[in-house]
Amino acid sequence: MKRKLYNSLWRQLDKRFLGGLLIVVGIIILAYMFLPFTAWVAFIGIFLIFLGYKLFCKY
Repeated sequence: MKRKLYNSLWRQLDKRFLGGLLIVVGIIILAYMFLPFTAWVAFIGIFLIFLGYKLFCKY
């Protein structure tokens, strides 16, 4: 008898990653409702600088 597909997929997901992803999505939804546009531009700029730094240090 074959196992159901969703059981094997659920085991493969890292539950810590999934929990962190849900927390980040929740924070983004709350920030979207309460922050002005200029704050979003600043956060995106800081995030892009951080990603560029991480990529620069990786290579």
